[in-house]
Amino acid sequence: WDIGPHSLVDNVHLRGFAANTRFSRMDQPAGPTTPQPSLDEPKKPAFAPSVFKNAGPVSIPSAAMQIGTPNAFAYFQNAHLRILGVPSHMVGPLKRAASLESALELPGLPELTRLWLEELSTSTDLEDVMFDSSRLLYRSTLNRFEGYCEGKIKRLMLNLQRPEQQQYVDMERSPLILLKGSAGSGKTTVGIYRAIRLAEQGRRVLVLTFNRTLSSVTKALIEELIGPLPKNLQVMTLHSLMIQFLRTRSIELHIADEGMMRKFLYDALHEIRLKDNAMVLQRDQIFFEEEIKRVIKGLGMKSLEEYKAVERYGRKTALSPKQREAVWKVYEAYQRRMLHARLHDWADYAAVTLETLQDQPVASDFDDIIVDEAQDLRPVDLRVIQQFVAPSPAKPEGAVHSVMILADAAQTLYSRGFSWKQAGIQARGHTVILRKNYRNTRQVAEAAAHLLRNNILMLAAQEYVDPEWTQRQGPSPVLVKAANAHAQFELVRERILDLVSDQVFRLSDFVVLCPTNQMCEQCQRELDHSGLRTVLHKDSDFDLLEERIKIMTIHSAKGLEFPVVFLVGLTMGVLPSNQGLQHSEPEEVQLYLEQQRMLCYVGMTRAAEALYLLTIKGSESRFVKELTEKVVMWE
Repeated sequence: WDIGPHSLVDNVHLRGFAANTRFSRMDQPAGPTTPQPSLDEPKKPAFAPSVFKNAGPVSIPSAAMQIGTPNAFAYFQNAHLRILGVPSHMVGPLKRAASLESALELPGLPELTRLWLEELSTSTDLEDVMFDSSRLLYRSTLNRFEGYCEGKIKRLMLNLQRPEQQQYVDMERSPLILLKGSAGSGKTTVGIYRAIRLAEQGRRVLVLTFNRTLSSVTKALIEELIGPLPKNLQVMTLHSLMIQFLRTRSIELHIADEGMMRKFLYDALHEIRLKDNAMVLQRDQIFFEEEIKRVIKGLGMKSLEEYKAVERYGRKTALSPKQREAVWKVYEAYQRRMLHARLHDWADYAAVTLETLQDQPVASDFDDIIVDEAQDLRPVDLRVIQQFVAPSPAKPEGAVHSVMILADAAQTLYSRGFSWKQAGIQARGHTVILRKNYRNTRQVAEAAAHLLRNNILMLAAQEYVDPEWTQRQGPSPVLVKAANAHAQFELVRERILDLVSDQVFRLSDFVVLCPTNQMCEQCQRELDHSGLRTVLHKDSDFDLLEERIKIMTIHSAKGLEFPVVFLVGLTMGVLPSNQGLQHSEPEEVQLYLEQQRMLCYVGMTRAAEALYLLTIKGSESRFVKELTEKVVMWE
C-alpha cells in the first residue's frame, strides 16, 4: 500500500508524539464509559472511492449535505476513530454529527485529537482517500510516526550500549564461544553486531536460527543497520542449511507426514508389546515419540550399546538396561517401517547431514557461524554446525574458523536430555555469561522469575542462569479474566485501542502471543473484523517493523521482544496443554509441566514495557495461580 507524501502540518506531526506525553492507562482498567450505540459501518457516499468492506446500505441525510462540509468521519470504522484518539464514548456522537464542522466542535473532544482530525480532513494530499478510513489512516499515520524514535521495536532489538555486551561483539575469534544469558540480556543483539563486525573484516559469516520467524527478523534488523546483506553474510535456519547442503550432494529426503509417522510408531509399539513385557512398554506413545526424536536420533545414536550407556539429564529415574532394550526394539521396528516406505522423519535430516559431512568433508563456505537460540537444538544439530567449520583436508591449512553459540537453558521449549559435552562442546573455559536483563521492567522480570522457580528439574540441572534485574520500573503485569474464549480477543482489542488512543504506542508495538496456531488465526479474525491491521508470524509478508499488530505463537516469538505483550490462552487444557498431561508416568508429567511453564516464561519475557495475561474466569491455568502475588488482577 502507498504511504503517501510527507506533507502533514508540522504542529500535528510534532504534537502527536511529544516527549512528555502523559500515559496513565497501562495498569489501570478502563473507567466507565457512555454506552456506544450499535451502528453499522455506513456505506460510503457515491463520490468516495469504492474500497470499504462489509459496508451496509445507508442514506445520506440531505441536511448533512447542506449544513456544511460532509462529515467524512461518519464513514470511518469505530476502531480507526479510536486509534485517532477519539474516546470510546464519543465515537457515536462524532459519526452522527451533521457536518465536519459540528463534528470538530463536539464538547469533550481532546484538543490534540481535534487538531489531528482537522488536519486529516483538510489536507489536499489525503483528499482522494478521505472517505476510506483504512487507506487514510495508514497513509497519514505513517507520516505522523516517521520521526517517532524510529520505532520502539527497532530501538529494543538494536540497542547495544553496554560495555558488557560490546566486549563479546569485539572479542577475538575463538574456535568455540558459548555465550549463555538470561532472557533480555541481549544475546541476539550481540550476535547481530558480531556478525556485522566479522563480515566487515571480510570474513564469511553465517547466522543460524532455530525457526523461520527469527531468521526473517534477524535479517531485517541487520538490513536496518547496514542495508542489503553483503554476499559474505548470510542468515538462515539450520534446517535450510542442511537441505541446501544435501542438495549439493544430490541427496533428497522424502518426509512422511505426521499422521504416517504416528501410524508407523503405533504399529511398532503394538508389535513389540506382543513380544515383550517390559514395564516401559506401558508408557504412552508420546514418550516414545520424544525418546526417538530427542534422545536416540537427537544424540545421533547408532547402536543399542550407545543408548544403554547414555546419561539421561532432566530425569530423576533412569531407565534400566532392560527397559532401554525394549525402547530400542520399538525404535528398530519404527525404522523398518520407514525404510520399507522409503520415507524419513524430520529428525533424520541432521543425522544424514552429519554422516555425509564426515564421509565427504567440504571446503566450508563459512569462516564464522553464530547460532542463536541454541538451547532448543539437539546435540546432533550442534555437531552438524561444528562440522561445517571443523578442520579437514578440504579446508585451507591454517584457516581460523569460529562458532559462537547463544543460549539460555531457562528458555528451552523442549526436554534437552543432554549436556553440552554430548553435543561435542567443551564448555569449560569457553563459556561467557550475560546475567543482566535489560529488556524487562523489574515488575515483569520478577513475575517471570517467580514462575520459573517452580521448575525443580531445570534448576537441578545447573544450567539456569540466575538473572540480574535492572532497576527500570514499570506497571505490574496485568491478569485479565475473560468471560469466555472469544471475550479474550475482545479484551485485547479494547486494550490496544485504549493504549493507541493515548498516543504513546503505535500498532507495531503490540504483539498477541498464543499457545497454538489455531488461536492465532482466531485472534486475527477478531482484530481484522474490527478494522485493525494485523499480520501472522507465518504470513509470507511478516515484517517485525511494519505498522501492524503482530500475532504469533509463543514458539515463534523466541529471541524477539515487543513493547506491549498480550499472552492469551492461560487456561486449563490450553497452557499447559492437556496432551502431555496424559502420561501415565508422574515423572513424564512433571517434565511436561516444566516445558509448558518454560513456554509461559518465554511469552512473559518478550514484554519490554507492559504485559497482559489473559485467562477465562473459572478455568484459570495452574500457572495463573502460581503468579497471583505478582500480578494486578482485572475481572
